[in-house]
Amino acid sequence: MKKQSLVVTGQYGIGDCIHQRAVVRELMKTHRVTLQTVYSAMYHDMVAEGLTLERRSSLTPRIKDGDSIPKAGGAGLASLRIGYTPELTRAHGSIVAAQYASVGLECPERPNFRMPVKREWRDAARGLIAGWPTGGKPIMVYRPIVLNSVWSAPARAPDPVAYDALYRSIRDRFFVVSVCDLTQGGERIVGKNADVDVALHAGELKFEELAGLFAEADLVFANPGFAPILAQAVGTPGVVVYGANESYRITNLPGERLAPTLAIEPIKPCEHFIRNCKCDKTIDVKAALPKVTAFAERYASRRPRVLIFGTTYVDTPERARLTQQWCDLHTHLNPGCDFLLVDSASPVSWPAHRDVELFSFPDNIGHLSRNGPGGPNTKGRDGWGRAFCEGLSRALQGGYDYAVHVEGDSLFRLPVMDIVRGMRRNGQKVLSVPVEGTKRKEIGWVETGLMFFDCGYLASTNFIAGYDWPNRTGRPTPEKVIFSMLGKDLAMMPWRAERGDKSQITVENVSNLDWVTHCHDRPEIYDRYVAGIMGAAVMSAKPVDWDKVDIDWGAVKLNFGCGTNRLEGWRNFDADLDISKRLPFPDNHADFIFAEHVVEHIGYYEALAFFRECRRVLKPGGMIRICVPSVENIMQRATPEYCAFVKRWAPTQDLRGAMHAILFAHGHKAAWTAGLLKASLFYAGFDDIVHCEQGASERADLKGVEGHGKVIGEHFNWIEAAICEGVAVKEASGQVAA
Repeated sequence: MKKQSLVVTGQYGIGDCIHQRAVVRELMKTHRVTLQTVYSAMYHDMVAEGLTLERRSSLTPRIKDGDSIPKAGGAGLASLRIGYTPELTRAHGSIVAAQYASVGLECPERPNFRMPVKREWRDAARGLIAGWPTGGKPIMVYRPIVLNSVWSAPARAPDPVAYDALYRSIRDRFFVVSVCDLTQGGERIVGKNADVDVALHAGELKFEELAGLFAEADLVFANPGFAPILAQAVGTPGVVVYGANESYRITNLPGERLAPTLAIEPIKPCEHFIRNCKCDKTIDVKAALPKVTAFAERYASRRPRVLIFGTTYVDTPERARLTQQWCDLHTHLNPGCDFLLVDSASPVSWPAHRDVELFSFPDNIGHLSRNGPGGPNTKGRDGWGRAFCEGLSRALQGGYDYAVHVEGDSLFRLPVMDIVRGMRRNGQKVLSVPVEGTKRKEIGWVETGLMFFDCGYLASTNFIAGYDWPNRTGRPTPEKVIFSMLGKDLAMMPWRAERGDKSQITVENVSNLDWVTHCHDRPEIYDRYVAGIMGAAVMSAKPVDWDKVDIDWGAVKLNFGCGTNRLEGWRNFDADLDISKRLPFPDNHADFIFAEHVVEHIGYYEALAFFRECRRVLKPGGMIRICVPSVENIMQRATPEYCAFVKRWAPTQDLRGAMHAILFAHGHKAAWTAGLLKASLFYAGFDDIVHCEQGASERADLKGVEGHGKVIGEHFNWIEAAICEGVAVKEASGQVAA
């Protein structure tokens, strides 16, 4: 269907114009959009996708912009105006949501105003940084509190004394670049001039250079305005200190999933949206200081330079589509990284991606285990190894700190930069995952389709020469060769990564995977995977606690039978994992296992086998916590109210009826008591087994993990529940296989 033309009058403020990227992108799905704006560079990617720009001639841009666009015209075309009012903002909860509402659209759960930063913008910023005496310190962009006559909002400015105190608490960790434009009429800094290393206060930067600087910075310290919005759009962590007029929820919450954002608000946050509001701006500085210092500590190292590369051979339209999805998904998730595809003379092409460099071999030398396009003479040559080593070589030649291989026919959902920072903190050299999903269990393999390398390690070990792809033979496989080369330098990660060799990956369960491949004959699986990630993060009413969602490199936690109780920081499994079968994890893999109201759904001897599997998967000293409904507890604790509650599953509304319900309803296959649970865990290889009350544990990781009480009520859950914890021993003797 032909799209109707639509003229959209955009907003004026820099932050508003970045926010409205999400709205314009949504309109572009159904219309040929002409956007009237004072800026152009910030829409460069959307122009490449068909957006037309016109200059709003009546307004002067707040910041210089390198691109020229024609003056507004569009007479006689359908038109809309993007905007927001205090009433609209309060009604819809945020500025972005109000912008959507102003043009008759519903704001999605994850409005996407992410802005790709052109390589030349980054290069310009890197050139500036190279000329500054940084002394190797990480870069912080600092935004002073500024008032101007163009949009006067004194209420928005935070308390300058508190602002300065929070800034000074982290100032010495960074090389600080202060950015504002005091050459604009009536603009002035509120409070004292901060101690900074470079002050760009006279409009020295065009928007492109400013965006490049924000993208290359390790941290942005700002107050409300365009700075925190730009930081989120380019993926840079930011600290935002608020005054009155607006809150984090209204202004910056919609972008919290684009970049880690720490909000410091007054004791009584203001959402009046009144520019001269007299609300109290007092900040609890004592409480805020440790939050700011901890947040800054996480990013107080130079942002690593990362190359994400894939190896490709595209011979069908389905693989061409997957390669395009590889580009779209990984560039979306990883602003601040560079991208490369190494292609082995693919016979089928795919659309070029503006942010992904393509290197193509002029030939295809084949595959170790099958013929290449050249026929039998090309069998047995390591074409994959040649492409893999080319990507690693380019990472070394380009001066990158880390090289990440995500094979071109696979997709990975975790943001790479947080993983790389974790590698740096922990001194890890190489990361990967065990090979899962093959038709037979492979031992001593590494998943070469997903690997993270410290480039210093690659250089010092001469890894590429050691792999020696020109002289490789069909056996052993690359997965075994690389596994043996890396030895103790390889860290296996608890990510859920699978090949679809057994057709076990489906549209219904693919969203549970962190990395997925070998579903080439079922493109709908990849479609669901990408759609779920590109549009999946739910906005909360509070800022994200990045201390909790950051990768926990020390603890692997598995939650079985989770239902709706999906625990943050845990890997959560429900019907997608059958606990009556061998668990799909290597030995000594996990630190904690939790299973609530699921063991009773399998037979008793199957449950014993499950407990033994848990002991195998747990590291020695790891802990298990099991919660089951206890027929003994019900007999001893049931109240008339409980008997009435379970009447819908019982033949009679009395104690025997309640016991009948727990024995025969809900698909239960075994009866449990606390004593039986304790004895069974001991038999399966656990020591130090203790009975626990709901939510109580001596280990912080296991406190408050239960979710069943949220479904039936905490008191009724207490009547039913028997809970035991135990510690996995290294070896358990005397067991007889079931």
